[in-house]
Amino acid sequence: MRKNNNIIAINGQTYDTKTGSLVTPAGSPINRAPAKRASGHSPEPTRTLMRHAVKKPNPSLKRQHKVQGRAAVAPQSLNSVVISPPVGQLDEKRLRHAKQIPRSRMISHFPSLTAAGTPPSPRESVISLPRRPANHATGRTPISSTRQPKPTSATADLFNDAIERATSHLQPPPPKSRRSRLKRNAGMGAAVGLSVVLLGLIVAQNATGVRLQMASAKAGFDVSLPGYRPAGFALGQLNYSSGAVAAQFSSPTGNRHYTITQKQSPWDSQALLNNFVAADYTGYQTISANGLVIYLYGNHDATWVNDGVWYVVQSDGSLSDQQLIALAASL
Repeated sequence: MRKNNNIIAINGQTYDTKTGSLVTPAGSPINRAPAKRASGHSPEPTRTLMRHAVKKPNPSLKRQHKVQGRAAVAPQSLNSVVISPPVGQLDEKRLRHAKQIPRSRMISHFPSLTAAGTPPSPRESVISLPRRPANHATGRTPISSTRQPKPTSATADLFNDAIERATSHLQPPPPKSRRSRLKRNAGMGAAVGLSVVLLGLIVAQNATGVRLQMASAKAGFDVSLPGYRPAGFALGQLNYSSGAVAAQFSSPTGNRHYTITQKQSPWDSQALLNNFVAADYTGYQTISANGLVIYLYGNHDATWVNDGVWYVVQSDGSLSDQQLIALAASL
């Protein structure tokens, strides 16, 4: 790469370092005409490719599946019935051939074959087993049968008659005692009361959260309530507008209350002191707690700034200095 004045050479080509245009060997830049934009074309309608090889289906009312009627599934009669000969009937030729074959004397359990070909009677076809003599001692104790005799017809009739005459299933159920009924009602009442209390707590917690979300959406910043709450005070009204929220806490009797006001402000602690505390109140205290600079002034009032939000607590003497510091540290 070679550099000379405002011209630089890259890969055998010279370029102007200021404009980046290509320079001729004589030193003059090369002006190139801008590229022409391709002209647009109108879209063509859709068409089927290879129409000569693809046949368009035609609409048809012809059923694709054949429905079988009663005539198709009806049983058809046979033209002729072929009856095979019985197994017991033997061929005379095969019978004569079997008689000519010698048979061992040890074979005695085959039934005798007759020329007529009739099957032997059941008494002749039963295989007889040799029995032991009665006086032969085996040394085993005979096993007594444990099967119960089957009920006779008279026993079955008595059982069926007893079932038909039974009326125990028609008797009314025994009455429940009053003590068990009262106990059951008391258990149900306790369960209902516990469910109502739990439901009230859940609704109360969710209601406070919903109110905070609505106040934050209206004010334009995240509104929070103090984690510390002095004894005997409860959250009452929650007033909010664009850029400001005021939460009022009061006692059950209503004679003691304090209000926490939150506003968006660009002030820091020094600007708050110069523009608000020192300008309006001569006697004030400066206290540092939890990384905050808290100013106590007036009749047990407090103010501080944290993350672009200006907090003011007005208690009209209902809170002590320690309670005011605890409120500021918990926000």
